[in-house]
Amino acid sequence: MKFNWRLYNVIFLGFAFMLVFTSFYASSMSAKFVTDAIKAEIQNTTQDQDIDSLIGDGYISIALLYAVFAFANFFAPAIVEAFGHKMALFVSSLTYLVYVVMYLYPYPAFMYVASVLIGIGAAVLWAAQSEFLHLQSPTDQLMMRNTGIFWCLFQISLTIGNLYIYLEWSGKNDVSRAEINRLFTGLSILCAVGGVLFLFLKAPFCQYEAPKHQSKEPEQNESDVAKPSKMAAIGISIKNTFSLLITPDALLSTPLFLYAGFSMSFYSGIFPTSIGNTKLFNDAASFLGLIGMLIGAGHVVAGSVFVFGATWINKLNRIVLLSICLLVQLGAFIMVFVNIPNSANQGETYDKPKYMDEPNKAMALVSAFLMAMGDAGVNNVIYTSVPIVWGDKSLPAYGLFKVFQTTAGAISFGIAADITLWTYLGIMIGSGACAFIGYIFLRRRDSLRENSN
Repeated sequence: MKFNWRLYNVIFLGFAFMLVFTSFYASSMSAKFVTDAIKAEIQNTTQDQDIDSLIGDGYISIALLYAVFAFANFFAPAIVEAFGHKMALFVSSLTYLVYVVMYLYPYPAFMYVASVLIGIGAAVLWAAQSEFLHLQSPTDQLMMRNTGIFWCLFQISLTIGNLYIYLEWSGKNDVSRAEINRLFTGLSILCAVGGVLFLFLKAPFCQYEAPKHQSKEPEQNESDVAKPSKMAAIGISIKNTFSLLITPDALLSTPLFLYAGFSMSFYSGIFPTSIGNTKLFNDAASFLGLIGMLIGAGHVVAGSVFVFGATWINKLNRIVLLSICLLVQLGAFIMVFVNIPNSANQGETYDKPKYMDEPNKAMALVSAFLMAMGDAGVNNVIYTSVPIVWGDKSLPAYGLFKVFQTTAGAISFGIAADITLWTYLGIMIGSGACAFIGYIFLRRRDSLRENSN
């Protein structure tokens, strides 16, 4: 029996991402909570008034990360083409390691430089992942299955790091610097191991492997084909990514891409921070970890559905699937609206929810689970739609997706401390409606194009 190298690559890719993002998600989801806790401890021990010059700000760090991520997506596909998927994945993972280590010494200069580095690394990492996964999935059904396998393994990362937070910080509303350092030492080790796993993928280390449909003359010997230099390839790829910006398909996809970014920012930072700041929750610090675990569980369950129900889901119209996912998330947002104080995203609060006597833990956990399930579905729709709509331009199209997703992320974290939780929920609901309408027109346009051919 022939060994299934494609499935092997998908599984190893998933495990590597699981370990790297166990570190990253635990870091980013607790970034604001952690930096505020360190500032509070220093303030109490030294009475230093200029505390912001000693410790960076978690929201600013994440906003800077996503701003750089958004810009870097324009040239990230070019770097992947120039150096290959395997090398791009490995080197990019090192920027994640630098970012996680930074929380052991979160001085402003180190924090913001690390945020810039990981912003560039993240763009390259996801550009390489998107097309590498596409290379392992020659049919639509395999793409659905492999996306589900990857997503399931990848989102376990939300559970592992947050399980540690839940157990280690149990019974606490605030945490000490020593407890924070123990957490980030362990996360740094996990991130390093995840980066090493990329080296075990079956792919050339420093050579780009193009999808089969991009090969113009497959029977021709590669040595007979003139190849552009790496710098020329980077220039061509950047031009291809920019050229997609003005196409009707890109314009119709933009609302969905932006919504994916707003959703990612909410579940990965703003919502967990709001939970940690709601001091009427008993053990708010450890409950933050439990919320992260439920977010991870929601993604894993959704990923499992896409794996084991791939045959049935593949028959489901993408528009119908997207509508189900958006409705699931809408239900989660309504629960957040009635359960969490309006100012919880901005700082610590003992306020009661407007429509309840006190915040309900069970409702918070259910809302975390549902918003994660919906987010996984939205991303599955995007990942499975890009090859259908863009075909041989899928690599720059994935890059374009990340441009808009991370732009929304940068905006979200940039304004998170200046707007209320309810305002952000309103942005989510409005952008979700626009995303659904845009996707309907996108698929209709694609159907007309197929019929004309």
